Amino acid sequence: MGVTIVCPQGAIWEVGEMVDERKVNPGKGTNPEYYKAWKTEAKSSSTIYLYALNNYWHTNFKADQEGPITFDIYLKMHGPFKLEYARRFGHAVTRPIITWWK
Repeated sequence: MGVTIVCPQGAIWEVGEMVDERKVNPGKGTNPEYYKAWKTEAKSSSTIYLYALNNYWHTNFKADQEGPITFDIYLKMHGPFKLEYARRFGHAVTRPIITWWK
């Protein structure tokens, strides 16, 4: 069993835990500074984070932004994962059919 998630306004997701900006791993060789290592494996988790505004990291965006904002999140429960079905679902919610007549 699984779930397919689509959010047209947000493209950066994290499964399990949020990225931690602390530098915890010692460097090797001639550079002994600490650094943040990339994850080396994907762990299963029921916790999912959406980085809605991409201002969590050191970016040129303010950490807070004024005004209302809307995010649409679509969920589709399913059995075994099938890429074609996930693709169709993503297209259906991000590119709805628009009828037009004269």
